[in-house]
Amino acid sequence: MKPIILASLSPLLAVVLSLSGCGAADSRENAASTPVNELDAMINEYEKLSHECLRLSKKHSTGDVSVTVLLIEARKDFQDTGARLQQANGKMSPLQAERVAGIAAKTAPYLGP
Repeated sequence: MKPIILASLSPLLAVVLSLSGCGAADSRENAASTPVNELDAMINEYEKLSHECLRLSKKHSTGDVSVTVLLIEARKDFQDTGARLQQANGKMSPLQAERVAGIAAKTAPYLGP
């Protein structure tokens, strides 16, 4: 199952990484003064779900099987949000794309079976 999950993140990471160097300094300056829009809210949710996956994975890896169902649900929500972000990648600024790539990369090792 892990190769399937990582494979599903590969196209998103490829697009995000290709956009990450385009005018990054300028977009960082603009991002600080820009109000949160729908895409930023979705990225914030993606990051929140990432933290939840990491927290539950750590509990599960220490033998706490009571979080198994919660972990499965959190992974599914994380992957669904990632898919929605992948569909919206054409609307992302380079800074947003870089942020999504960082979140995905940090969470990928914990999305195993």
